[in-house]
Amino acid sequence: MTTKAASNAKALRQYVHGVLKGKVAQSSTYNNFVKELQALRRKLDSGSDAAAEFSFVALIQALTSCISDLKNGSNDTILTTILSIGLWSCSKAVRGAVLELTVELIVASSTFIPNCLQVLIYSLLPPPGSPPLQPDQRGKAWSPPPLAVEVQEQVVNAVEQVGRLALVWLAPQGVKRVTLMYWLMGLPAMAVP
Repeated sequence: MTTKAASNAKALRQYVHGVLKGKVAQSSTYNNFVKELQALRRKLDSGSDAAAEFSFVALIQALTSCISDLKNGSNDTILTTILSIGLWSCSKAVRGAVLELTVELIVASSTFIPNCLQVLIYSLLPPPGSPPLQPDQRGKAWSPPPLAVEVQEQVVNAVEQVGRLALVWLAPQGVKRVTLMYWLMGLPAMAVP
């Protein structure tokens, strides 16, 4: 990252931190931030706009770095705008930023876990009603299409990261919780220390 890009990223983080810290129910700065985020999301949904994608990813990264300022209930509009993105229909950069935010939200507060796990679980497969990823070709060995491999790899990596972080968090909590996490991850119960 160049010096200018680093200073721009730092300035954006400071701005987002200020917006989230100073959030008042009807704060014009907060409302403008939400409107800008939603406008960028609409641009992304309507087609490929490189500038909107870059800005949206930068905002998600800034939010991720200010994760401790996000509060469940207070920032629902922001989180809904980001977490409702279809990971199968967005670019790799947007998908990576959303998954990074999702993992950080899970680690930051247990109140975010249900929504974040829903994002991860529903993103393992293409959404219902989407066209087949690859035409059926009889007599040929099946291989998953590159998009499916790419999306599933990113989602599975995020799930694995959550699993590793959860085990570190649960370790001091006792064997029962660790056993539960192993069970949820599909590992044999004998593997529990």
